[in-house]
Amino acid sequence: MSLICFLILKIFVAHCQFGMGDVKEIKAIQKRNLIVMLEDVAQAGKDNSAYLNDIKDYNENIKFMVQKYWPYNKDSIIFKTYNEVEKIKKMKSKKYAVMYCISAIPSNTMSGYYNEKGILWEDDMHKDVLNKETLTTTNFEINLIEDFGNKPVFYTPLYKVFPSKPSLIFGIQNAIAYFDFRLKKTTKEKKLNKEEEINLMISQNAPMLKSKTLLIKKLWSNEEFNDTEIKKYYGYEYMICSETEFETAIINNDPRYAYFVI
Repeated sequence: MSLICFLILKIFVAHCQFGMGDVKEIKAIQKRNLIVMLEDVAQAGKDNSAYLNDIKDYNENIKFMVQKYWPYNKDSIIFKTYNEVEKIKKMKSKKYAVMYCISAIPSNTMSGYYNEKGILWEDDMHKDVLNKETLTTTNFEINLIEDFGNKPVFYTPLYKVFPSKPSLIFGIQNAIAYFDFRLKKTTKEKKLNKEEEINLMISQNAPMLKSKTLLIKKLWSNEEFNDTEIKKYYGYEYMICSETEFETAIINNDPRYAYFVI
């Protein structure tokens, strides 16, 4: 089993990296047919013509990763574009759950983010940060078809704006871990708010860090976040690693490592 460590501002702790749905919704997702949303190559248009290969690669990657790593309803996975998902939603069917990646952009008029209708393709898609001025991120989300476009049952920002194969595994692994955590809670337990729930998950998983090496991508280290600073706050083994080492560990689900994600 591998672990993922998150650096999260306290103000966001109740909403970042974890689910929003209840146990009933999680059980429904596990039982329903799964729609995996693809990017629509036919609708890419001239503005996205430079990214057609990336769009095709993304579609193939998410198809492969879901079929390999998603443990539920594996025989009932279908693939649709955003517009096709919207049409199914309008049929008011409750047979489906939906998994998708979507660009989230900070709102200029109110607090929070607003979502694109899929991934926002830009010049620096292959960088970790799409646009340092707009702080656009890519979210991995899962929802019930009837609630598609509203608050998801589960979501987590991916550690890469362009969803690579390992980052898609990262999203799927997070969803599975969260579902397992929620379903293991008994009905006799005190009902927890989101922050209490996250703190409980941290308290249960933190002891396992003693036996693992924490991987930190070299890209994320700088003058303010270096060996001296890391040692002040982290008392176990860690390693500053390359992008390849980081993603290889995720692909292999290597039990020797935990992952540091900003």
